Amino acid sequence: MPIAKGQDWGEPGVLPSDSPVLITDAEASRAVEFARGKRMPRPVCGITGGDLWKTLGAPLGGTDRLRQGPATRVVIDVGWVRIDEGEIEHAFVAHCIARTRFWGETVAVMNAEWLGEWDVAPKSHPGDGWLDVTETTLSWPERRKVRDRLPTGTHLPHPDLATSRVRSANFEFERPRHLYVDGAPFFRAKRLEVRLEPASLTVLV
Repeated sequence: MPIAKGQDWGEPGVLPSDSPVLITDAEASRAVEFARGKRMPRPVCGITGGDLWKTLGAPLGGTDRLRQGPATRVVIDVGWVRIDEGEIEHAFVAHCIARTRFWGETVAVMNAEWLGEWDVAPKSHPGDGWLDVTETTLSWPERRKVRDRLPTGTHLPHPDLATSRVRSANFEFERPRHLYVDGAPFFRAKRLEVRLEPASLTVLV
């Protein structure tokens, strides 16, 4: 079940010896897609890098700590995106970003709080049953101001940044935008359908 406000989340755990250790968000989402394609149970994953890991506290210790403990075991939500008229859905554990070349117009669909060094969605939590969306249309001067505040999460509120929390949503753009799914460059996209699959992947950090 999604985490409720004030509720403890996670429990002590040790990563099984046959479970993978992943260092990027894209590796985690590919593992989810692979399991789905093979109709296999989702793997229990250890993560030691990426924006999901950073959102979960960025604990140090690497593989040794995950295998030997103490690690923290949590169940996270997974996002899915369908691109244009495609039939295939692609998973994301951290974020799905559709943007113009210089970030003037952007849709950021966040399951994690962080996008690199930017605290894009300060209230986002990967176990709360929601995707946090920020849509922007920014002039060049405003773009610079927002960028300066992104590392500390103080870019919000802003009159040119529209935020919402969704479990599913559709986005359509006048022209195709650059698309990044968990940091990996994807196709240029004109239409996105996103949805959340709550409490669907177990990870250890």
